[in-house]
Amino acid sequence: MTATVLLATSFPQSADDAAGHFVRTDAFERAQHGAVHVLTPAAGRVPGVVEERDPLGSSAKIVVERLPDRGLFGWPGAVARVRERPLRLFGAATFLRAATTALARRPADETIVAHWALPSALPAVALGRRMRLVSHGGDIRALCKLPAPLRTPLLRALLAQTDQWEFVSETLLASLLDRLSDGDATALRRVARVRPAPLAPIEAHHRAAGAQLRAAHRQAHGGPLLVSVGRLIPSKRVDAAIRHAARTHGSLVVVGDGPEAAKLEALAKKTGAAATFLGRVDRGTAVAWIAAADALVFASKMEGCSTVLREAQALGTPVVHV
Repeated sequence: MTATVLLATSFPQSADDAAGHFVRTDAFERAQHGAVHVLTPAAGRVPGVVEERDPLGSSAKIVVERLPDRGLFGWPGAVARVRERPLRLFGAATFLRAATTALARRPADETIVAHWALPSALPAVALGRRMRLVSHGGDIRALCKLPAPLRTPLLRALLAQTDQWEFVSETLLASLLDRLSDGDATALRRVARVRPAPLAPIEAHHRAAGAQLRAAHRQAHGGPLLVSVGRLIPSKRVDAAIRHAARTHGSLVVVGDGPEAAKLEALAKKTGAAATFLGRVDRGTAVAWIAAADALVFASKMEGCSTVLREAQALGTPVVHV
């Protein structure tokens, strides 16, 4: 049995929370083979330690230790939260200091897994501990944007302590390799592995709920049902989904919330798009709307390996890229 300490800057607040649900799925998969202790930001909760049981009914359980972060992390993402209140950026130092202290207390023979190389791997780097990395997109975009004099020593520090670096897509790995010298690229390829993030199961009740939503929508509105799912932030380009609905005269349901909500609602009125904004919902409801859709409208250009697209594929829902 292998014990694991898992560091992640996004982790669900509950079983139905969509934020970072793939990290939670990964944690419970690992818990089938040994103890799992998660270190993650409090993200609006009181810091502390709780035990969670597998919502799918297995005997697996994990321990989640939530650490202070001064409001930096949480919905709809650290970048959006800093834009709203710039002083939240200082929460990075608060969280990293707490995570380093917590990691130093963990047994030395535990396997360390850091979801999002930046910043989750930095406590292991500070302690000189071996680790495995999992990159989902935002961390690699941050690395790529750094000037070479900063990126190179940081990348080499990560590589020096990494046994395995997982990327959720080939495209994500290639985007980093393109920024590296030949020597650093060779070193990265030695430890790199491409593996999509684990997907929580699509169950019969999701499909049944989707069928009910589709029937109710057609009775009320008629015509094709278009659905957009994601945080309402600029990188998700929900504005493109709204313009697509206006051009095609489709009825659009926007699932998600974020700082762009008011702006996007105004755009829907301006363009005449038949758009309904549901706000933030639990993952089960989001999956049901994907199941209900005649087409999922997908506009984001900055995904590592989109969970929403994979859920649509699993449900057999067509996808329109705009």
